[in-house]
Amino acid sequence: MRNPARGAVLGTARFFARLGIIDAHRGERISNLAWPRMLTGVARLSQRIADFAMVGAVLGAPALAGIAFALAYWQLGNVISLGISGGTISQV
Repeated sequence: MRNPARGAVLGTARFFARLGIIDAHRGERISNLAWPRMLTGVARLSQRIADFAMVGAVLGAPALAGIAFALAYWQLGNVISLGISGGTISQV
């Protein structure tokens, strides 16, 4: 069974290889590593859209404003933790 997400990323890498922008072998290696992360990003985005749609339909605009406000603080904490973990990994 062929994976369509991997195929799309691999097709993009092959397109850039045909244009001479990247090496074909390197593009394949990059696409093998990148497609799971890209698929995760799409899944997170679709989950966020579904959350907004359900909360907006049931609780209305004030609840959506609360979610947006909380999301800003969550992202701030997430960025700080990513910075600390990235710095720790680079030191190790």
